[in-house]
Formats: sequence, C-alpha cells, structure tokens
Amino acid sequence: MNGPLVLLLGAAGLSAILVVLVLDFSARRRDLRLVSDRMQTIKPVSTSAAADTRGIAPPESLERLPAWLQVSMARADLVPSVGGLVRLGLATLALVLLFAWRLGWAGGIGGFALGLAAGPVALHILALRRVGKLVDALPFFFDAIRQMMLAGSSLQQALLRSIENADPALRRYLDPVARRMQNGASAGESLAWQADRLGLPELHMFSVAVHASMQYGGRLSVVLSNMSITLRDRIRVTRELRSATAEMRVSGYIVGALPLISGLVMSLVNADYATFFIQDPVGHELLGVAVVLQIIGVFAMRQLMRLDY
Repeated sequence: MNGPLVLLLGAAGLSAILVVLVLDFSARRRDLRLVSDRMQTIKPVSTSAAADTRGIAPPESLERLPAWLQVSMARADLVPSVGGLVRLGLATLALVLLFAWRLGWAGGIGGFALGLAAGPVALHILALRRVGKLVDALPFFFDAIRQMMLAGSSLQQALLRSIENADPALRRYLDPVARRMQNGASAGESLAWQADRLGLPELHMFSVAVHASMQYGGRLSVVLSNMSITLRDRIRVTRELRSATAEMRVSGYIVGALPLISGLVMSLVNADYATFFIQDPVGHELLGVAVVLQIIGVFAMRQLMRLDY
C-alpha cells in the first residue's frame, strides 16, 4: 500500500473521530439545557435530601451494552467515556495503518481485528485484578462490621463506618452502597444491587445474610465470623494452587504468545515473509492450520491451568 493512501485513510479516521467528539459535545450541551429547564420547575430540597446520588443506578451508557460487557465494566469499575473511546479508536487506527502499510489490505484487516480483540482482553484482565483485591479485603471488612456490632453499633452504622475505613480496593465498590443507604435505601437492598452488578458470589452471600438478619433477626456477627473464616480458607487454598501451577502458567503464556510475536516481528522486518501466507494458496492452507493448532493449544493450556476445587 502506498504512502498517500495510508495518509488518506489516517485523515479519514481522524475526521470520523472528530465528528464523534463534536456530536458528543452537542449532545452534552442539549442534556445540560434539558436538566437546567427541569431544575427550574423543581422546588428546592434540603441539603440532606440533595446528597450525592452517584451510584444509585447504573449509568445509561452501561445499560446499552451487552450483559457480559456490563458485568466486566462494573467489575473493572469503569464507565464508558468519549475520551476513552477516542483513545481506543486512535490506537486501533494506528495499528491498522501500520499493518496496512507493511502488509497491505489483508494486514490492515488483521490489525483492525487485533485492535478490537485487545480491548475486551485488557478489560477482562483489569476486572480480574480489581475483583481479586476486593475479595481479598472482604474478610477484614466482615471483621470490622462484626466488631462494631459487638461494641453496640447498629447494622447500618457498622456498615457505613466500615466502608469509610475500608481498603481503597473495597471502597471503590462499596461507596455506591453507602450512598444508597444514606439516601434511604436499606442495607440489604443496597448490597443486593451491587452484588447483582458485579455478579460476585461473596457479595451475594453477604447481602443475603444482611437481608435475613434485618427481616427475621438473628446474630449477624456469628454469620460474619463464619464467612470471614471461609473466605480466608478459600483465599489461602487459591494462593497455594496458584503457587503450585505458576511454572505451568508462565510456560503457557510464553508458548501461546511466541507464535504471534515472532510472526509479527518477521512480518514487519521482512514483508515478503507475510506475503507468502497472504497471497499464496499454499500459505493460506498453512496459515489456517497454524491458527487452528494455536486455538487448540490455547484451550488445552487453559484447561490444564484451571483452578477448580
């Protein structure tokens, strides 16, 4: 692909991103005008009633996404923004232009597919890390609630104080719960809302225990103590399993990434190497066999590294 055509494609992509920014800016101004007009018809309310209500409901931008993507975004504690989408679009555009310049149209399509796949993979990894830190902090959170309740605090007071003093990895997910409670929602409903958003069994158990305690009574401190012990045992077993399979996981990552990295480097260094697989019929067959074997190998290594117990 010649240089002027690559520049033309780049200019077209940047123009499309600029149009998206302009449309988003116009939509935001229209929404602000609508909110301003509505606020003029609403009577003033007290400061306590006008408290911050962020987190009471999922943003509308999340409701338009598929269910699996909503869960991943909630677990990663991310909200789609125009700035983030523009950065992702620029990175994908740069990757497409690089592949198209070196490998032609087929390479550009491959770069586009690679750019689209990189986003969900990075989101999944970020969600796993943040949710892992959340689960690790839950036993200490349960202990703090139990100690405050034993000292005479009510359930709602213990929850709010424990969230306020919790680890930052936990607060980022439970601050919306505290805001819902401060705006009149019950503790059980607030926890169940967040548990449904994140899809975490640990939070579901906690919300059910709180709801049952508020509905039927009982000693919640004993339930929290048992849950804390169970979570600590589970975390300990998970860490032992990960330590035992660390060598296998590293080997799997290297074996899985090596063909992709080596093929990318060879294609950028010597374009004729990639041309054989793109233009020659024999290269098409070999590339198809390589892709199928790579996929089979990835699934096989994933089954070997699965930590089910």
